[in-house]
Amino acid sequence: MSIRKPKLTIKKQIEYLKTKGVKFEIVDEMKAGVFLIQNTYFFKLKTYCENYQKDVTGKYVDLDFAYLVDLSTIDMHLRRFALRLTLDIEHMLKTKLLADFNQSDFDGYNEIALFLDTQDGSKVKKFIEQQAKDAKDNKNYSPNSPMLLEQDLSDLPIWRFVEVIQFGHLISFCNHFYQLLYKTNENNRIKDKSKFIEIDRACQNYESIKHSLFNVKCLRNASAHNNCILQLREDNASIKKTTYQFLFQNSLSTKAQINTFLRNHTISDFITSLLVINAVCSSDAIKYYCFAELKELFEGRISRNCKYYKNNGFFVEIYEFMLKVINFFYKKYKN
Repeated sequence: MSIRKPKLTIKKQIEYLKTKGVKFEIVDEMKAGVFLIQNTYFFKLKTYCENYQKDVTGKYVDLDFAYLVDLSTIDMHLRRFALRLTLDIEHMLKTKLLADFNQSDFDGYNEIALFLDTQDGSKVKKFIEQQAKDAKDNKNYSPNSPMLLEQDLSDLPIWRFVEVIQFGHLISFCNHFYQLLYKTNENNRIKDKSKFIEIDRACQNYESIKHSLFNVKCLRNASAHNNCILQLREDNASIKKTTYQFLFQNSLSTKAQINTFLRNHTISDFITSLLVINAVCSSDAIKYYCFAELKELFEGRISRNCKYYKNNGFFVEIYEFMLKVINFFYKKYKN
């Protein structure tokens, strides 16, 4: 049984932070208390402390409360950008899926039925049925409720299916769809060579991002649930091979640094998501505005209080690395 911890008043929260080595030189204790009441809460703010090393006594080194305030604000801006980024990826993935479906000879009904009969599909089927039941009982109205109420769920077409599922379901279905599309295309290789090439290109494009979509999903969920994504000292993420190869082949860092950075979940998920939108977005103009916005965020708000981090070499390395990746794409689509 876990040990219950006592409730801490704002004053005691500040006292606790002081015992852990947090200083109140830039932001005094009174202003810190106001911030904890009006802007965020103790448990969440304390998470950012883990970005700092501890001395032999267990106290954080070179950490002022002002740094935590700044990190929480930067985190908010990054979450907002990441959420829009991942929502755009979801939309573009649906657009690609339906465009590739229109190129095929599929009817849009049989492919859904086949998927819902799989292990992954059975979970999606239960989700859709529950959504329809809730809509019928007026328990959970959503923009999709009318569609669910009027549609025969045993005969669902792909163009309606993609509107009533979650992002994780979409990934599972895309894996099923492109595998089916590839097999069907191989069987029709001789019939229409130009069509075969077009569909084969579409399958290869999806294959190039297939194993990266889980990272997009993780970043989306963390951002949507308002989690702290600036936990930069975590180093237990598995390295995404395609992301590593891209960074190394384009000389965006050394092998050692890439290995270090991609061990962090946030950095790995963020950069991998940038590679995914670069692959699925068909408009260079949209990609330019995406990377221009991100560049402005890094060179503007994120660097505003750079003096706070001048003694934290690890932060500086991460910032320079991320900015180098962003500038790579920004320069690529600027013209």
